Amino acid sequence: MDLHPSSSDGNRVAVRRAFTLVELMVVLALIGILSAMVLPEMRGTLEEALLRSSSRKLITACDVAFSRAIATGKTVRLEFDRSNGKYRLINESTGSNAGQPLDFPGGSGTVDPRITVDLRRISTQAAAPVRRSAGEFDPTESAATPGTPENGIEFRPDGTVDASEWILQDRAGFRLALRLNPITGRIRVRELPRS
Repeated sequence: MDLHPSSSDGNRVAVRRAFTLVELMVVLALIGILSAMVLPEMRGTLEEALLRSSSRKLITACDVAFSRAIATGKTVRLEFDRSNGKYRLINESTGSNAGQPLDFPGGSGTVDPRITVDLRRISTQAAAPVRRSAGEFDPTESAATPGTPENGIEFRPDGTVDASEWILQDRAGFRLALRLNPITGRIRVRELPRS
């Protein structure tokens, strides 16, 4: 059976294969419907990814400050400028280097302007430890209320840091809290309810 039509004189006529206008319109309509369903969900996902990326930058800066303080035996301060979202490490020790920025990878940078950052000092003196479960207490997590806003955190050579907490929020309302343990210098990341 010959699938190619031929003319009466025996010459073969080429069959042209293509999509019809109706088929193209159906495909475009399906793409439009799927895009309308997926794009609103993607926006929140992209905002949250930006928030997490910014938090990783601050965590890296804290890790670098912690390491430099212990390695050099000198206090290092991580300063944050809320007006332009920039952070940097400062040498806090006495001598010729006092107050000078430290130039290390991850030790300075900028947080995306779409993310708001609040650095708060945590007062732990009047706070009671938080009860975990079945009589277990976690002394590193207190029910302390945030203190006044700060612009920097000191990392000391003995491994201790200022009791502080970073609150990061994006425009979609996603929030993260980065709490520094004052004794170990470790950072605990918590997701906060959307505001």
